[in-house]
Amino acid sequence: MKRFSWILVVCLAVPFMAPAADEESETIPQKELRDLLKGDANVAGPAGEVIFSMTPDEKTKLRELFQTDRDAARKMILDKIEANKQARQEANQKIREAAKQYRECSDDARKETLRTELRKLLADQFERNSAEIAIRLKVQEQRLAIVRKAYEERQANSAQMIDSQLEKLTQMRKHQPGEGKKQGGKKGKKEQQETPAENVQ
Repeated sequence: MKRFSWILVVCLAVPFMAPAADEESETIPQKELRDLLKGDANVAGPAGEVIFSMTPDEKTKLRELFQTDRDAARKMILDKIEANKQARQEANQKIREAAKQYRECSDDARKETLRTELRKLLADQFERNSAEIAIRLKVQEQRLAIVRKAYEERQANSAQMIDSQLEKLTQMRKHQPGEGKKQGGKKGKKEQQETPAENVQ
């Protein structure tokens, strides 16, 4: 269980520690996107999905703005997020209004027409939500690919990493003449006792 928890922590941490795979092909690398949107709570996730769903022309424009005018790039992303939010709210409002009209209608023919319209609105909403979920899955798959690549590289370099850590832990510390003498040499000894062995990262 302890080993599983450690692996889970590494998997969650790697996307923030390691550079993204094919980072040059990304419109905005994840780390820089988080820096760009700093101060806007809970926006980084939706921003990644919005960027992923942009057309090639929009991605090119965003990349250019990111390099020349970061405030404009930030505004472009936030405007897209807000537009998507507004579209969802408007669609939900239409569904509520159609349902209300259906419930209040007493004419059978009109009720059937309203029912057909309501079903179409619900089908559109379903398709829109499904498309958003598909985008979310694609984004997660990309991030998982980054984690997997970093893990595979780590495993491939395991011997080198272990040897490097071993060298650090077994290296003799060099002290300057007279270091620690003011407290009878106890300071240096105490520091050595309090320094825990480092884990292999």
